[in-house]
Amino acid sequence: MILTLPIAQAHFIWYCAWLSVPSAVYAYAHSTTTHFAPIPAAVFATSLLYWRNPIRDSWRRTLDIAVVSTGLTYQSYYVYSSDAIPIQRNKSIRPLSGYLQCVMHPQSI
Repeated sequence: MILTLPIAQAHFIWYCAWLSVPSAVYAYAHSTTTHFAPIPAAVFATSLLYWRNPIRDSWRRTLDIAVVSTGLTYQSYYVYSSDAIPIQRNKSIRPLSGYLQCVMHPQSI
């Protein structure tokens, strides 16, 4: 049984996973962002599942990585294809707004 990180560091990441809860609640509470709510909620659930016992070669790790990657892909696609975000209407600053979107949602990375 090989751990990804020592237990003390894994517990720190486990506690940091709780930072996804306010994002999920905020997304669910606002009608324009309700479709984003499952992303931080799923990241929260899979992170708690994996980081409580971070065994390197486990299905929990694979699931956690897949959920985080899927969430990042979905949010990146939305940022580049939607005009719902006011900053997106200016095509010349789209790369900047995409970068800022990734910075503002670190729990999905």
